[in-house]
Amino acid sequence: MKDADDKVILRVEGPCCCMMCGCQDKDFPVDTTTGENIGHITKKWGGCLREAYTDADVFSVTFPLDLDVRAKAVLLGATFLIDFMEFEHPKNNNR
Repeated sequence: MKDADDKVILRVEGPCCCMMCGCQDKDFPVDTTTGENIGHITKKWGGCLREAYTDADVFSVTFPLDLDVRAKAVLLGATFLIDFMEFEHPKNNNR
């Protein structure tokens, strides 16, 4: 993630096997440019029934209270992007 001056301020890394084992939480660590972990974006495992029969997802976002409000907003936006890119799949309505 970059600030208004196009300087990298935070990095969000994905799990190495995001879609391989679906029966657990998926953690996306949030690190500074020096590699210090300051938070997480986590997709919570909802259980077999909810995961199989609904589109509902639960995410948890943790970050320091003193983090810049714009960086917090970008982390929330990154959460939506992660959900869309990693966990949403087109439905086949022509069954």
